Amino acid sequence: MRVPLACFLGTALLLPCGSAAAGTPAATITGDMAALQAAVDSASPGDVIQVSSPALSGGLVLSGRSGLTIIAKKGVRIDAGGTVSGLTISGCTDVRIIGFTISNGLPHGADISGGSGVAMEKCTVIGADDDGILAKDTALLVLLKCAVIDAGGDGIQLDTDGARLEKCTVDSSADDAVDVAGDGNVLLQCTVLGGQGAGVILDGDANRIEKCFLKGMEEDAVRLLGTGATVLKNRIFLNGDDGVDAGGSGHRIEKNAITRTGEDGILLDCTDTDVISNKIVRPVDDGVDVDTGGNRLTRNSVSLAGDDGFDLSVGDNALTGNKASKSFDKDLEDTSDPATNTFDGNKFKIQ
Repeated sequence: MRVPLACFLGTALLLPCGSAAAGTPAATITGDMAALQAAVDSASPGDVIQVSSPALSGGLVLSGRSGLTIIAKKGVRIDAGGTVSGLTISGCTDVRIIGFTISNGLPHGADISGGSGVAMEKCTVIGADDDGILAKDTALLVLLKCAVIDAGGDGIQLDTDGARLEKCTVDSSADDAVDVAGDGNVLLQCTVLGGQGAGVILDGDANRIEKCFLKGMEEDAVRLLGTGATVLKNRIFLNGDDGVDAGGSGHRIEKNAITRTGEDGILLDCTDTDVISNKIVRPVDDGVDVDTGGNRLTRNSVSLAGDDGFDLSVGDNALTGNKASKSFDKDLEDTSDPATNTFDGNKFKIQ
């Protein structure tokens, strides 16, 4: 009996589905990578393969597989040896990979392309030469409780629509931690630590990052390049550039806690965006820096900004119920010309 892929589409669906090993194993692999590859190549839809070999050398390839679940027991590691990607999934449907540690992939730890309904759960990818996990054109991809560490490129790069990343961790990537190009992708309760690039880049329509923790990136924690993104209830701490750098249009940036950013707490270089109830503390530069018009700022608070609490260089923005205090320069700096910003019920001590 194959466990439905729906088990991986959200926390609420996980509990009633039972354990991943509820299916009847078609094979138990204790041998080398060749034995595992042979079992994969001969598997039928609905089969479950259990792997107990502690060390597997080379790369595992799944091509055109359907309805297959592969479960690694604790301690199973694929060492790609710096010669191939540790895991390649191409044109597969409803395939689930559970519990593997994948190291030293070249170019990638896991390379996923085409197909739909691919899920990786509780997998750890370490030391990929380029991206830790790369996914292109794979509909309904799910990454659940996965970790990517020390990737030589991006931690996770998605060029796909409708993916869901939940409770994943990306640590110390050489480029961006998570780079998303596509529509309707969701990051939920993920952790992003360190890294030489940005934390999360969302480039597409209606992408969402919610309840994530981002700390210590050298560049922006969250960068918006598309339209209609939602940035909700995230915690951002000690990144090198802006907390949220918003280009594009039509975003909703709400209820985020942003502390000790290297530049602005929130930078708006976008239009038609709602910025609501964010709390910004000790940004090195401005709390909220508004460089474009047509945005709505409501009930945001800024304290101890290194420059201005709110800095508006253009007009046609609406500020309602915001407050700033203890800014190094001004709580509100409005240099727009013509002065067409509107203000209602704000509390700024120094203007």
